[in-house]
Amino acid sequence: MEQSKIAIPVIEKRKLQAEVIIAIYDEMKEAFGEIKAKKILEKAIIKNAVSEGGKLRQDIDKKVDKKTSVINRFIDVFELWKVGGALEIKEIKKTNEVYHFDVTRCKYAEMYDEMGIKDLGKLLSCNRDYNFSIGFDKNLKLERNKTIMDGHKCCTFRYQSLKRI
Repeated sequence: MEQSKIAIPVIEKRKLQAEVIIAIYDEMKEAFGEIKAKKILEKAIIKNAVSEGGKLRQDIDKKVDKKTSVINRFIDVFELWKVGGALEIKEIKKTNEVYHFDVTRCKYAEMYDEMGIKDLGKLLSCNRDYNFSIGFDKNLKLERNKTIMDGHKCCTFRYQSLKRI
């Protein structure tokens, strides 16, 4: 009998992951020190984000027309991170080549703060963004100069596709 997939919001997934990661991180800190523990965690999150980007790209490719731009494929997938109001955004520019927006409220940052791991939040979430893009499409480039996790009022996401349709 095949088990059906139960989709949980990404923010809930990140919370569940963080609960386990905290325990592992604390053990790594004790064994290797904080700097090495953070480096190991960073490498693991990067690998996971690249892998997740590739998987979600394969999933979206099955659902959209072959002529759909990389940016529009990304926008379809990006909706997953906003489920349940997890991100409030202000769109700035949206074309087949660019998607620029600011995150004006980030419940991910709020969640990590409530969990008492604000210092790890950037590593667990913000760190994923660039690397997810690499896995999703090597021609999808992200520039981000500000994040709420760093204390700014918004996160500045500027995606650009280097590949034309």
